[in-house]
Amino acid sequence: MPTKRYYAYLKIDKFLHNSGNYRNVKMKLFKTDLTEIERAGLPLIIRDYENMDETEKIYAQSVTEELFTGKEISQMKPYFERFRGARLELHEVKLPMDAKNILGVAALPVGGLQDCHMFSKRKGYPLNFRVWGYYDLRRNLAELGMGSFRKKA
Repeated sequence: MPTKRYYAYLKIDKFLHNSGNYRNVKMKLFKTDLTEIERAGLPLIIRDYENMDETEKIYAQSVTEELFTGKEISQMKPYFERFRGARLELHEVKLPMDAKNILGVAALPVGGLQDCHMFSKRKGYPLNFRVWGYYDLRRNLAELGMGSFRKKA
């Protein structure tokens, strides 16, 4: 059985973006590259991985890029907690996970209010694996007086 895995979110009190200063932003963290060892372990992490076609395997891999081990979390925590108003939120994932018909955030189209913050490209980035954060600021439009993407009931 593989070691425990977690989804990691970075909750940020204030996030500056091109179009404004957003409050209470939640980023879903993910790794931009899996190691060969991690790829070899995919059948242990993903239910029915061996029975998936190649396209399903690619999408399933994109979901596993969002999973972190306890060791990775312990390395990430001091780095992310040094950002003012930021804190990590963790959710344990039950393994093996269902990843059929699910898309990881790394496979989503981005640009504008839906994008990725490339933490691993920041000066002084200390981790030995690359972490980015996916965010969707559309839900924060109302606080900037720009309406909302949600339909009114």
